[in-house]
Amino acid sequence: MTVGTPIERIWPAPVTGALTDPQLTALYGRTAGPHLRVNFVASADGAVTLDGYSAGLSGEPDKRVFGLLRMLCDGLVVAAGTLRHEGYRAVRLSPERRAWRREQGLAEFPTLVVVSGSLDLDPAQAAFADAPVRPIVLTHADAVPPPGLADVADVIRCGTDQADAPGRVDLVAGLAELRRRGLGQLLCEGGPHLFG
Repeated sequence: MTVGTPIERIWPAPVTGALTDPQLTALYGRTAGPHLRVNFVASADGAVTLDGYSAGLSGEPDKRVFGLLRMLCDGLVVAAGTLRHEGYRAVRLSPERRAWRREQGLAEFPTLVVVSGSLDLDPAQAAFADAPVRPIVLTHADAVPPPGLADVADVIRCGTDQADAPGRVDLVAGLAELRRRGLGQLLCEGGPHLFG
């Protein structure tokens, strides 16, 4: 099925005609082993926001790929600042995409994974309170969770509040723990600081 503005393949070998969702799914695919993919929009001059939000930079084709990549992943990784600023909601998929996941032997929904050094998170935010799958929060050993966060999310401590890296989450240890939990195919949506 092709919807709205067509997406065409220009690399590595150009293909004439709009790509369907199954064709895009096959091109992006799932890998045989653990995989971390990043996805974001940027303007030609390198900006990642318009009027302070990323949504202003993305069009219908971007949103289509965005949805397909969420369908393909086991875990959706996002920094707490991006979660707050962009107003993330619960990670939901269309019935068709949930059916595709079931056919592949996957859980119906990917797990939301939030990276936060400060744990400045609102357990009542829809991303947590309305989540179809219990989210995971990666933080460091000395972070203090707000009341109610452990009721709606698994808080995993990765790293310590050391003098050389105060308030830093050990992302290598966090990724290893996610893989141990069966989340081998990860999609990171940023933000820019987490990508860095």
